[in-house]
Amino acid sequence: MLVLLAACRPLVGTLEQVDVYAEPLDTTYVVGTYLRPDAPRGPGAPWVLLLDGDVHFETAARQLDAAVRRGEADPIVIVGVGNQDTRERDYTTPFEVEVMPTDDWTEWAGGVDPFFGWVEGELVPEREAALDVGGAPEDRGVVGHSYGGLATVWLLLHHGDRWGRFGAISPSSWWDQGAPFTWEEQASTVAGRAHFSIGSVEGPPMNSLFDALVERLDAHEGLDLTSRVFEGHDHQSVLNKAFGDAFSELYPP
Repeated sequence: MLVLLAACRPLVGTLEQVDVYAEPLDTTYVVGTYLRPDAPRGPGAPWVLLLDGDVHFETAARQLDAAVRRGEADPIVIVGVGNQDTRERDYTTPFEVEVMPTDDWTEWAGGVDPFFGWVEGELVPEREAALDVGGAPEDRGVVGHSYGGLATVWLLLHHGDRWGRFGAISPSSWWDQGAPFTWEEQASTVAGRAHFSIGSVEGPPMNSLFDALVERLDAHEGLDLTSRVFEGHDHQSVLNKAFGDAFSELYPP
């Protein structure tokens, strides 16, 4: 009964979602905002970009709300970008090693660079001005799951000077024969605060690659990295805990 009451407890703050057309990508995205009245505002106020921010938006907001109530996380602003129709395109890199069983992979994959070009060039400045948050890379965070986790790793290793906190949940590190490991080898600087998590029963490729990637990234002195394996959870059930865990590690009170 206590669990049921907690799950039904109303959110502190408001959830808003609108459609936003990204002209450079010819794509309409669902952009959501979770605003708590106690979230700090003004220059330097932290906020997080939530990938897959349509299907995971309310789940992440409720987990942040619960973490704040428990005194485990600071109240922050969440901006979600939802793109269930184009996530494979927007969260992946072009193949360096072509291994797909079809010749039309270029039509649905490899758009992470232009996607974040739009996010950083248009969405970030608009949201920061409208919500009165951020203003500096260290104040911006990003959290993503699966392909969204892959994109989060990509940002850490390619655009680490534009973001400060990175939450990668069950990242698809198998992409393109382990592309994140190549990104790590080529990265000149790896810095910021990061938290990686995964379920313990997601499968051999996911779990073994997760462990190897965390070990590689942990060797970078400029990166404040924590990680967690949720025992007994798979690729989907891990989401019941992972967002709150990420907020608590990336935005501690």
